[in-house]
Amino acid sequence: MSLWCPSTAAVQEELTSTEPRRFFRPQPSASGTFSHWIGVYLDLPGDDGVDWDEIAEILGEAYRIVAPRRLVLLLDDPYGRRGRGR
Repeated sequence: MSLWCPSTAAVQEELTSTEPRRFFRPQPSASGTFSHWIGVYLDLPGDDGVDWDEIAEILGEAYRIVAPRRLVLLLDDPYGRRGRGR
């Protein structure tokens, strides 16, 4: 079982080269979709098992890549207080 999500080229390169048992490059489509995505194996045993905190971080970064800017801003400022005194 695996999880695929958007990533940056730099993160994809780093993770797939340093931990190839856990991370992989999904096969891009003919149009290039998935070319900068990262794949994470979720069913590895032992020391290569899932680190759910790491998965949460990867998913958070993936969301920031694809979400509209206004929604990404809400992650950092959920009450919309940017530029106003607190």
